[in-house]
Parts: sequence; C-alpha cells; structure tokens
Amino acid sequence: MDFDGTIFCEKPNYANFLVSISHYREAVNQDSSLKNIQPYKAALENDFNYMNNHLVEFLTLDYLGRTEEDYIASVSAFVDSTVNAQLNIPYKYLFYIPMVELIEYLLKEDFQIFISSGSMTGFLRGACKEHLPLESSHIIGSRVELEYSFEDSTTNFLRKEKIVYNNNADGKALGIYTHIGKPPIIAIGNTWGDVQMLRYAQSNNLPHLILVVNHDDSRREYEYYDDKLLELSKQNGWIIISMKEDFKNIFIK
Repeated sequence: MDFDGTIFCEKPNYANFLVSISHYREAVNQDSSLKNIQPYKAALENDFNYMNNHLVEFLTLDYLGRTEEDYIASVSAFVDSTVNAQLNIPYKYLFYIPMVELIEYLLKEDFQIFISSGSMTGFLRGACKEHLPLESSHIIGSRVELEYSFEDSTTNFLRKEKIVYNNNADGKALGIYTHIGKPPIIAIGNTWGDVQMLRYAQSNNLPHLILVVNHDDSRREYEYYDDKLLELSKQNGWIIISMKEDFKNIFIK
C-alpha cells in the first residue's frame, strides 16, 4: 500500500516536507548564520519551488549527522502536535479511517501488510509508530545513507547526506521485490508514481485486488485527479475508490 494520499492526507504539502521544514527552521533558530544557506533558506521562505527542484537534497540533508532514532522521534512529535491549517485537523488524525480499518481487517485475516512509499523510511516509521498496527520492518520507503556508530556502550545510526534508495515509480516495484521477494496480491495507490507497484501486483498468478484512491471530495478533504491513472485503471480493470461516494468517514476524527 502506498502511504501519502492513500493512507494519509498528502495535501496541501507532503508531511515529510513539513517535518523537514520544521527541522531546518529549528536549526536556524540555533544558528542564525544558516539562514541564507540552502536548504535552510528555502525552509524559512516556504520556497516549495526550490524544494521540489531539489527534492532529494532537501529531504536527505535534514537532521544531517544526527541519529535516525532522533529523527524518527521528531517525526512522531510533529505528527502528534501539529495541525493541518487548511483542514484545521491535527496531523495525527489525518489517517484515512477506511484504510486503517482495511489494514486492521486484513491483519485479522492473517495477511501481511507492507507500506511502500516515496517518503523517507524514517519519516514513515515515525508517522506510523503510534497510529498503525504495523512493525517497522513492514515499511518500505526511500532511504538516506546511515553510518554505524558505537559510543559509550550505545549503538547509533547517523544520518548522512546521500540517498541510497528512491522508493518511487519503478523504484517502488524494485523495493517491494527486494524487501519481500514476490508481488503483492493486494495493491493500493493514488498517483502515477504507484503505477509500477500496481502493475507488479497485476502480474501475480494468484487472485489479486488492485485499488486506486480517487480524491474527489473537496468538501471533506481535497479534490484533485490523476486523469492518466484513472484511465489506465479503467483499461486494466483496477477498482477506483471514490472518496466522495465510498468513504462514509474520511479521517479518524
């Protein structure tokens, strides 16, 4: 299952971006000499044009030299304490309740559930930690390089500035194959970046189910379409989920 826009609200901006923005601003508060240096400058000015054009750099330089566990803890704190200003809903409640219920049902029926997302693995582990009944080993995301450290009888993994895997588009199918070694029998996504994952599921010789979440409820969430994906879904017989028609309730609260 995809995460952003499939399990968790991805508008007006990806939460992974917003976490990084908060980290960079915090760093500038501690050291004002950083304010005119990228990507700190972009974070201060909400320069999403820069962020989108330097996506990998923006996400991987975040918390550089600090431990992955500290990063994960900071993500959990952000999700638990920050409100989506447009929806006026705390981020901890922006998980789609029908998708959470589906995960819980499938787990009860002895399915194994994996999240496969272009967001960073540490972000996903922090965001999901208290809100989804999944082990961290069942999260497949983009990965920043980590450096092993053993100091004062403590093992740490320090964040470096290089991305070692981009788990998006064809990387998503590769990530699933590398992580679990076989195609899923259920795959759910919402954007063109999920197509390779959905096609990989369709290649399964076992009975399989492919779902595409369509954001068509401007009153309760956001309205935005991926027309190309919707057309491909119809051609391939993938089931399109209408948020407006099929989600009785959208958010946890």
